[in-house]
Amino acid sequence: MLTNVENEQLQEVLLFSAQQEGHDQEVEVLRKELAAEKAKNKFLSKKLELLELINRVKTKLNDNDKELLDELLEAQEEYIRTNSQFAKKQIGKNKQKLLNNSNIEQEINQICQLKEEITKSENEQQLEARILVPEGRN
Repeated sequence: MLTNVENEQLQEVLLFSAQQEGHDQEVEVLRKELAAEKAKNKFLSKKLELLELINRVKTKLNDNDKELLDELLEAQEEYIRTNSQFAKKQIGKNKQKLLNNSNIEQEINQICQLKEEITKSENEQQLEARILVPEGRN
């Protein structure tokens, strides 16, 4: 199995080779595949960054605050997916409690921003998948 770097290098070589041979359609397909691979790697990198940040912050929290952080993240995901006003209120309450109980405002804001980016990206991917494969046809 190829690593991500090896896979990208192979795709770039194939892209160059196809360009040299005048295979415009192949070139376009390879470009799209390469772009998709890069987007996937960026997404996975952000997810990893989020998980590492959450773990780092949790080491600074007591058990009650860890639970508040989990509830905050669940409410944020729910709000992004459904635009629920209740979830929005929960975000505010849990965030304020966390900030009152600990000195980690910058990390909490960073976690919330990363979580929002990831959830929105996941929503876009799900929407694209539905467009490509309509339900009932899989």
